[in-house]
Amino acid sequence: GAYPAAITRTNNYIGCYVNNSYYFNGNINDFRLYHRILSAYDVLSIYNFNNAFLKNTIQDGLLCYYSFETADVTGSNLANLATGYPVNDATLYNSPSIGTTSYIVGSSSILLSSASSQYVQINKTFTNTTSGMAFAFWFASNNSVNNAPIFDFGNGAANDNVILALFSDTYCPTFHIYNGGSDYTLTSETALNTGVWTHLAVTFSEGTGAIYINGSQDCYTSMTAPNNV
Repeated sequence: GAYPAAITRTNNYIGCYVNNSYYFNGNINDFRLYHRILSAYDVLSIYNFNNAFLKNTIQDGLLCYYSFETADVTGSNLANLATGYPVNDATLYNSPSIGTTSYIVGSSSILLSSASSQYVQINKTFTNTTSGMAFAFWFASNNSVNNAPIFDFGNGAANDNVILALFSDTYCPTFHIYNGGSDYTLTSETALNTGVWTHLAVTFSEGTGAIYINGSQDCYTSMTAPNNV
């Protein structure tokens, strides 16, 4: 595998691909993006310490944090709580619901409907992946639709993207990294259940990429350094 190149990424989506070709159907909560790799201990701590954000010590390198509480939403604007105070840097499209379907934190989550093409666009940009990146979140899908994207961060379709999606009929998470237009893939062999809350984390740094399911490392692969362009 390889990192995506260290360039500015402006097309960053939760719940759909950058070309809006497929959509996720279900709930997402406690979505975190780190500008560093997470250790196995970090991932387990995030998984286990699922209550008030400000009591969580896993904040170092936190770039985006969306808790999907009703207080975080103003119109179609969604607040990023990574710094401990709200910054509206994400947009809700096609009126997804924020409600009390859990998984805990403040008890609300976002419900995305693929039939209504609902998604979140993160308007924050980031440039450098050489110190690693990590994503962590809870989700529960309402059906096992093939090719369901949970997130896609990049510069357009197959253009230095990082993607996590549920691709196969077995509903196994698949992590993609595009270095330019070259696709490098890590696929779990763990089939996930629909309608069940699951914690997923993916990390990549120079040398290794990994998928964690419910706090435990599920699979990993070797990765090479990104291009600096």
